[in-house]
Amino acid sequence: MNAVTLSGLLIVLIWVTALGLKPTTGQTAFKFALKKASLDYWQHGIASGAALAPFFVGIGTFTYGFQHSTISSELTHALAPSFAHLGWLLVVLIPIIVVLVSLIGIHPLASVALIGKIIMTMHIALSPLLIALSLNIGSVVAYMLSPFAGIVMIVATLLHVSSATVSVRWNWQFCLIFLVLSLSVATLLSLIF
Repeated sequence: MNAVTLSGLLIVLIWVTALGLKPTTGQTAFKFALKKASLDYWQHGIASGAALAPFFVGIGTFTYGFQHSTISSELTHALAPSFAHLGWLLVVLIPIIVVLVSLIGIHPLASVALIGKIIMTMHIALSPLLIALSLNIGSVVAYMLSPFAGIVMIVATLLHVSSATVSVRWNWQFCLIFLVLSLSVATLLSLIF
């Protein structure tokens, strides 16, 4: 992550420097727009991001606590026998459960951790690759549909709309298509590999 961050920073610095040094007719306008955008981000953008910081810390703390709680253990013992008998239906059910749990307020990371923990205790005939892809697809859809997901909350804050508008109202059609296509490709991959 350090290498990715450093390379991204270098690209941005080189690009901004090249644009600032390149003599053009609109150089004064560019420098003014860059200064205005920088000041606007410093005054408003950082403050809106900082307001959401406690939310992200809370998500991490809740996820860790939920994974190590007795509730998580009890749910694992209660649901494991039912999940073991589902077979191929489990591939479709996993993303749906992750999404439903995220819609009631459990962060997708916590629901994926719980479902993954339950599935690891079972002896099922499905490919581990297919289960992993199904969990991943469920978390991607949950991040787009959950009004409690960080990116949804940031977009809602920036656009001054409710997070439910961004998540459910704007994203549901794309998520449905993504879910069907992704599960089809995941199933095909599991049959090939």
